[in-house]
Amino acid sequence: MAAVSTDAQGPLQYVEFFRMDGILHITTNSS
Repeated sequence: MAAVSTDAQGPLQYVEFFRMDGILHITTNSS
């Protein structure tokens, strides 16, 4: 359920992927 913005954001697709783990969900700001 992390591939929701993979179509709208692009670079955020991998951010959402890690976000499900709760380890790199902060990368969304570092993008």
